[in-house]
Amino acid sequence: MRYYEKEKITKPDRDASGDRRYNSLHLRWLQFVIKLTTATMPTTNPTLYQCLLKKFIFLFLL
Repeated sequence: MRYYEKEKITKPDRDASGDRRYNSLHLRWLQFVIKLTTATMPTTNPTLYQCLLKKFIFLFLL
């Protein structure tokens, strides 16, 4: 999960002590990203992933 944070694909919330806090949206998004990477889609383009995230939220969560 830190890899995806480093690549700017996800940004977890932080608590007062700086520990990462993942909510259900973070976990669902990471499941989606992992499915894309198993389909051999590269994770080297954060802008593409941000666009996909917006579509993901619109299609599946609203």
